[in-house]
Amino acid sequence: MPKPPPLPAAVLARVMRISVIDGRVLVILAGGFGLASLFMADWLGALVGGLAAGAGMIELHGRRQLRAGEIIGVNWLVRSQIVLLTVIVAYVVYRFFTYDPLPSLEQIEQALASAQRAQGMDPTPLAEMIGMTHEQLLTLAKKSAHSVYLTVGAATVLCQGGLAYYYHRKGPIIARALCKS
Repeated sequence: MPKPPPLPAAVLARVMRISVIDGRVLVILAGGFGLASLFMADWLGALVGGLAAGAGMIELHGRRQLRAGEIIGVNWLVRSQIVLLTVIVAYVVYRFFTYDPLPSLEQIEQALASAQRAQGMDPTPLAEMIGMTHEQLLTLAKKSAHSVYLTVGAATVLCQGGLAYYYHRKGPIIARALCKS
C-alpha cells in the first residue's frame, strides 16, 4: 500500500526547515568566503561571496514571509536559488575561460625548491619529478581545473535548480497550509 502524501502543514514545516538551514549556511559560508576574499584583495571573489550571501538573505526573507502567512514567500525562496545558481554558474564560466595555471605552478615550484634546498638537495622541477615536461604539467593543471569547474557548474544546476523547482512545486501545498492556519 503506497504511503499517503504528507499533509500541507508537514510540507510547510519541511520547507521552513530547509530554507532556514540553506539560508543560514549561505549567509555564513558565502559571507565568510567573501570577507576572506576581500581581505586578500580578490575583488571578484568578494563580489561572488557577497552575492551568494545575498541569495541566502533572500531565502531567509522568503522564510520570514511564509512565517507571517504570506504565500509570496515561496517566490522569494525560488528567486534565492535562481540568484545563487546564476552567480555560481557565471563565476564558473568566467574561471573556466580565464584560468591560468602558471602563477600557481610557479608558487609550487618556489616552495618545492626552498624545501629541497633546506634539505641540502639540488632543486628539481616538479614536472621533472613526476616524469612530465613543463608544458604537459601546464596542460594537466588546466584540464584538472576545467574538470573541477564543470563539476561545480553541474552540481550547482542540479542542487540550486532542484531546490528552486522543489520550492516552486510545493507552492500550492504551502498555500493550502497557510489558508488553514
